[in-house]
Amino acid sequence: MESTCPNCAHPSAGRYCPACGQDNARARLDSRAVVLSTVQNLVGVDSALVRTLRGLVRDPGGLGREYIGGRRRRFVNPARFCLLSLALWFFVGRLFGFDALEATGMNVSSNTGDAETKRRIADFTFQLAKYLDLLMYLSLPVFAVFLRLASRRTGRNLAEVLVLVLYVEGVHFLIAVVLLPVQFAVHGTSLSALPQVIRFAVYTAFALRAIRGFFGFTWRGAAWRFAVCKAGHVLVLVLALITLLIAWIGTTGSAG
Repeated sequence: MESTCPNCAHPSAGRYCPACGQDNARARLDSRAVVLSTVQNLVGVDSALVRTLRGLVRDPGGLGREYIGGRRRRFVNPARFCLLSLALWFFVGRLFGFDALEATGMNVSSNTGDAETKRRIADFTFQLAKYLDLLMYLSLPVFAVFLRLASRRTGRNLAEVLVLVLYVEGVHFLIAVVLLPVQFAVHGTSLSALPQVIRFAVYTAFALRAIRGFFGFTWRGAAWRFAVCKAGHVLVLVLALITLLIAWIGTTGSAG
């Protein structure tokens, strides 16, 4: 007997809707269905997440080309992938007792100035730690702009380059998640900088491979573009933080 899909109202006689693909086997949800659906969507062999992670491991540049070439439903949206990876990084970091600034290795402090200035800087650091994840995410288009300018002869537009940047930085945050137990184990020892070094090395190697595969550059071409663009990205981020710090001190000083 033919019926209509409750999701899109398309005529459908089978279990799966031919228009939207929804599984209409159950008319009413139960706990078992919710759990099974969640597990299948996250770790199923053919899930978008698994295909995305597998593609990023095998050929990150190729995955980016596939996505901008139109095969978008097969993979997790790059903006969502990056945002979820970033959220996971900060969540796991807090489980290990690191705040956002400790997890990044950043340090905003002052050993000079009067007590009031130090207090304002401490207040700024506290507020920065609360919103650092959002600031880092919103700064990624800056990296994409630099990379777009450095690769303008390839014909890729800014949106296409941003897809690659979001996938690469998403993997960067996942690398940081994997290294958090190591960072916790060596915290406060002479090896405390080791996780940051490993993270930077793995991230750089991955980024070079992704840029080379996405644009078709040589290793040398990918290397200098990554170095220049990442330096520009970090410089803009640091300048933004300095500007925010100066504005914060000025505002709190006026309010005081």
